[in-house]
Parts: sequence; structure tokens; C-alpha cells
Amino acid sequence: MMQSGNSQALSKVVEAYSLPPSSYKIKRHSRFSVHLDAMVGGYAGIEAMPNEMNSIEWKAVTGLSAPIGISLSWGKRFKLNKQKYRSGDMAYLNRHGQLKRLKGSNSTILFSVIDIGAAVSYRITNQQEEGLPTKARWSQVFSPGISFLHGFRGLPLCIGAGFRFTPNLRTLNGTMQRNAFRADIGLYFDLPMFNIFTIDTPW
Repeated sequence: MMQSGNSQALSKVVEAYSLPPSSYKIKRHSRFSVHLDAMVGGYAGIEAMPNEMNSIEWKAVTGLSAPIGISLSWGKRFKLNKQKYRSGDMAYLNRHGQLKRLKGSNSTILFSVIDIGAAVSYRITNQQEEGLPTKARWSQVFSPGISFLHGFRGLPLCIGAGFRFTPNLRTLNGTMQRNAFRADIGLYFDLPMFNIFTIDTPW
């Protein structure tokens, strides 16, 4: 299933249904939004993995990550008074009658399901000419996790920390593949694929 033909077909599906590159602004300029989301970037962290003796080994890790899942985002806001109000500000009244303004940045919780970056990291780390293992399965990119991210104003970039179960694309002594648990921090490009729900701010 991970042959080049299927990869090309998957790319066409993603391209057909993806939002435009500027769609990250929906998250920045909305009070609340839900997306099918993708993040692509690099991470550094600590990984826990069982060894051949079934004891846990801890080690520092770095790599590429491309988690895909459902994100919940809240636009950052602050209280606005008449002295600070400017024409064009994204202002609104909250349920307490207070005038608020969105900052243009946001907080996101990402519940990821798969991480296709794990396969890329495996390829780079192992430097095998043949690429992925011949018996690689989609179960090996299944990587459930949760991340807490901050989206920067005016940029499609997020920084955050997370915890995830990583797939068994790793080899011990050339014969055994093991799953692992990882805690990490990373810098990612924010690439929303599909908007599910949005609470907009009145202009």
C-alpha cells in the first residue's frame, strides 16, 4: 500500500480537498474553529522504547513530523477600550458585554491520528537505498497523539509540545521492530486541509 502509485493517488486526493495555503488565517482570525489539520516540521524530544529484554530505554531523538488529525483552535484575544480601538479592528462583544479584539494569533489542540513524517524520518535515519522496509504497512504510520500549539500572527507557523505513540518503523539489531512513546517540542508549518466548524467574529 505504500508503493509510489498509491502515494501519487493519495497526493491527488489531498490536493483536491485541501484548503488554500492562506487557510491558516481562518484559525488566527476566528474565535473558535475545528479543522482536519496537517502539520509539517521538525521536532526534538525524548523517546521511550522497550529493548530486547523488555525494559524501557530512554533516548533523545530528533526528526521530521507530519501529523494529521482534528484540531481545535481558539483565536487569542484581549480586552479593548475606546482609546485602543482602531478602524478595521476585529472587535466583538462577548457574553459579558465586554469589547474584545482578536490578536491574530491562536492556540490549538491537535488530536493526531497518523504521522507520515515517521516514514520519512526512518528513511533518513537508516539511509537505506531501498527506502522503507518492503513489508511496511499503514499501521506503521498510525501515530495517535495530542499536541498543544501556538500559531504566530501573520505566519503559517506553529510552535508547540506534544505526546504521541510512535509507529514501529525502527529496527533493533536489524531484526526487530518496536513501538515507542515520544514527548517532543517542534516548529511546524500549519496546513489546514478542511474546515469543519467556525465561529467567526463580527466585523
